[in-house]
Amino acid sequence: MKHTGKSSLGKKLAQVRRLPFRDRDQLLENLPEAQGRSARDVFRAGGKELFQRLEALAAAGAVQEMRRAPLVLAWGGGTIDNPPAVKHLASIGVLIHLKEKPELLFERILKGGLPAFLSPVHPWEDFQVLYRERTLRMREVCTLELELNGVDLDTAFRRLSESLESLDRPTGE
Repeated sequence: MKHTGKSSLGKKLAQVRRLPFRDRDQLLENLPEAQGRSARDVFRAGGKELFQRLEALAAAGAVQEMRRAPLVLAWGGGTIDNPPAVKHLASIGVLIHLKEKPELLFERILKGGLPAFLSPVHPWEDFQVLYRERTLRMREVCTLELELNGVDLDTAFRRLSESLESLDRPTGE
């Protein structure tokens, strides 16, 4: 979901593990088809269909890069709604669902103004539906679900590191 800390935690993980960091928007914006536009402008100009097509291309490119060398990716909050992109990303690496309290996410999202994906009449109700649907889909495809519950970046990073270490340990330790 938007504003869970994907980029902040991803950058910190990449720095600690000495890996390259890639962000979905950066990868999408670097595609020739984006024509030098920001991810937001691609969506505004071409709509959801164009955006998701480019997002899937960016995911395919990221997977190709990961086959050559490991890296840390921070993908968009709405990527889970793009089956071709999810299929690429699920084919390689560990997918982590950063789960935050819905009330906190809603508050963070509204600080930037009401986004187009929420109704001006019932934004909280729309958000709750979106949150539930995306959470269910994330549980289907992600290797880890990391509960954040409003913790600071250092605590979230410690939890992330511990979760990743538990994946690296053989079963039974």
